[in-house]
Formats: sequence, C-alpha cells, structure tokens
Amino acid sequence: MKVFGAIGHGFGRVGRVVIHPARVAKRKAQMSIVMGVLRHVITAAGGALVANGYVSQQDNTELVGAVLTILGVVASIAAKRRSA
Repeated sequence: MKVFGAIGHGFGRVGRVVIHPARVAKRKAQMSIVMGVLRHVITAAGGALVANGYVSQQDNTELVGAVLTILGVVASIAAKRRSA
C-alpha cells in the first residue's frame, strides 16, 4: 500500500505510518539531548568512583568509554528498528 506515489516526497516511513520530516527532526534532536545527558551522568558517576577510590583514573576512562560505546550501539539499533 503506497501512501504517496512519488519517491522523494520528504516524508519518513515507520512501518505503514508516514512521519512528517519535522517530527523526524524533533525525534533526532530529542535523542541527541538524551544521549548528551546520559554522557554527563556517566562521566559524573565515574568521577565519583575515582574520588572515592573505587577505581583508578585510567580504569574510569576505559569504563566510561566502554559504557558510552555500548549505549551508542544500543541507541543505533533501536533507531534502525523504529525506522524499519
């Protein structure tokens, strides 16, 4: 079932639902904000672990990097599943 006959109409598809480009841009902006906040929370938590002596600064750098990488992959997979 085609909603629009022309290719390149500028609307995104999620399953059979057509999404307006402004909503797509808003969703991307929201995801960017959420990921930025998560990045700061994880970094602050790592700083607290270093300050209290639970991990070394080197371990903290590796731990924060690993967590952010995993979160990025999960967010990417979730976005691909939503748009497919």
